[in-house]
Amino acid sequence: MDLNNIKKSLLNESHLCSSFDCGDEDLNDFLVNDALNNQKINFSVTRIFEHKNDIVGFYSLVNDSINKSKIAAEDHITEIAYNSYPAIKIGRLAIGRKYQKKGYGNFILTNSIATAMFYSNYVGCRMITVDSKVDAIDFYKKYGFKEAHAGRKYNAGSSVPLYKDLLK
Repeated sequence: MDLNNIKKSLLNESHLCSSFDCGDEDLNDFLVNDALNNQKINFSVTRIFEHKNDIVGFYSLVNDSINKSKIAAEDHITEIAYNSYPAIKIGRLAIGRKYQKKGYGNFILTNSIATAMFYSNYVGCRMITVDSKVDAIDFYKKYGFKEAHAGRKYNAGSSVPLYKDLLK
């Protein structure tokens, strides 16, 4: 893995999104058909990671909040009485098939967390959230994400809400 040759940029019309394949039709479709329009209307912002004009992966960020009742008691912020906490959500994150299991997912996820931390200095944001596919939960947990509604059972096709406190 040569991260020195990875270029990060905001999604724009010049990106060749139609050739991207991460193995998940929903994520592929989002990048090809929705991401740019969502960005134009300020619903999400997508960052693309490329190697020689080949899309390695991407993530999209959106504003979010998480209800205090959905997170572990030890993660409640006692200094305030609010019932929900401001968050940035990883709306989508995907790695192209030929780049999977090679460390690029780690690189792109940590970049998304760093971006959320950077922007938390400009807008109130304490948490980062993601609705993870069931088979990706362990990947996120390696980076300190926890299940919201811990202990709840999920079907294979459903998504699992996860969160991470940006200050821990």
